[in-house]
Amino acid sequence: GPTGLWKGGSGADWKVGVGWVVSQVVSRPWLAGLWLGDEPEILGVDYPSMCELSLYLKQSLIKAGRGDVFLTYHSAK
Repeated sequence: GPTGLWKGGSGADWKVGVGWVVSQVVSRPWLAGLWLGDEPEILGVDYPSMCELSLYLKQSLIKAGRGDVFLTYHSAK
């Protein structure tokens, strides 16, 4: 749906999902990290796209004042 971290027809629909995730993290100051898992890669999201997502997510967290939140991603390969 519109809050998912997926790449839709326009190629940037996943940025809506990032905005939603950031809003959830900002409202929960006890969250220290986000696990991106390996499901996106298993479902066909390529490595460069995962890097783009991770960078955009981290930059969005920093802009929202939550640069302290770490991200982790496990490659399925």
